[in-house]
Amino acid sequence: MKSPRPHQIKARIAIDENLKGVIHLPTGSGKTFIEAFAIVNNIENANIWMNEHHPNETPVFIVLAPRILLTNQLYNEIKEILFFNNKDLQYLIVHSGRIEDKNYQKWTIDMPFRQLKSTTSTREIIVEYEKAKFENVPLIIFGTYDSAKRIMAGNLPNYMLLCDEAQHLVTREFSGLNEKFDVYRKYYFTATLKETPSDNGLGMNNTKLFGPIICSETPLDMIVAGEIVRPRMHLVDISKTQNDENISDLDKDVSAIMNSFIEHKGQC
Repeated sequence: MKSPRPHQIKARIAIDENLKGVIHLPTGSGKTFIEAFAIVNNIENANIWMNEHHPNETPVFIVLAPRILLTNQLYNEIKEILFFNNKDLQYLIVHSGRIEDKNYQKWTIDMPFRQLKSTTSTREIIVEYEKAKFENVPLIIFGTYDSAKRIMAGNLPNYMLLCDEAQHLVTREFSGLNEKFDVYRKYYFTATLKETPSDNGLGMNNTKLFGPIICSETPLDMIVAGEIVRPRMHLVDISKTQNDENISDLDKDVSAIMNSFIEHKGQC
C-alpha cells in the first residue's frame, strides 16, 4: 500500500482540524486517496461522537460524485484502501446504475464478506443502515448528486460527507444540496474552483455553503514537486474531414478523436 505524499498529509491534517472546508488540488494529485484516509482516520472519532450524540447508533459516511461511473470508481478505490487498513464497514451504492465489486476476491477470514447493494430506494437505504447497526460497523454510502435526496430522506446519523468534483454543487440544479444534509463534518474536493463575484452567491467562495479553503496547491506547485506531469499541447489537423460536407457530424467527431489518439501516441 502506498504511503501518503506531503500534500496529502497536509490535506489530512486540514480535515482533522476543520469540520468543514474545500480541498483544492489539481487533477492527478490523489484526491481519492485523501478521501479514503479521511474516513480511515475518523472512524474512531465517529464512534466517540455517536456515543455522545446518537447513542446506540452507528456512524454513516457519505461519498458523493456527479456521475455513476465516477461513483463506482470511488467505491472500488476507497474500499481497497479501507481494506488494506483493516477497516470493516458496510457498503451501499445509491444510484440508478450497476456496480461491479472488484474487491470481492480480497476478503479473508479476518475481514467478513459483506453483500453490496445498489438502490435508489430510501426504504432500502434504511434497511442497509439497520443491517450495519446490527453488525456494529459504520455504513459508507457512495451516491450521485442526483440520488442524494434519497439518502437525505433516510434521516440517518450522518457523520461525514465527502463531495468529489464539488464544483458541480454551484449549479442551480444542485445548489444548496450540501447544506440540506444534516452531517457533522463536510468536505468538498475539486480541481476546478468555481467562484462568483459575490461571496454570498452560489460559488465556492461562499464560506457559508462550502466553508473556507482548508488546503490548496496549484498545478505548478505539484509539477515542481514531481507529483504530476506538466501538460503538453498536441496540435491535430482535422481540416480535411471537418470541411467535407459529405461526412456526417458524428463521423467528423469520431475522426477527430481517432486522429488525436494517433497524434498523442506519436508524441509519447
